[in-house]
Amino acid sequence: MAVGIPVKLLNEAQGHVISLELTSGETYRGKLLECELFFMFFFWLLSAY
Repeated sequence: MAVGIPVKLLNEAQGHVISLELTSGETYRGKLLECELFFMFFFWLLSAY
């Protein structure tokens, strides 16, 4: 299975603080602990906007 660029970027971002915006407009900022091939995220929440 070929891995696309977005998945590679997420793998590189593990351990760093990221901002995540949902389609509902909610924004979360936290440390990305782990991500999987199917965009399942695990992160430590620092703040919600």
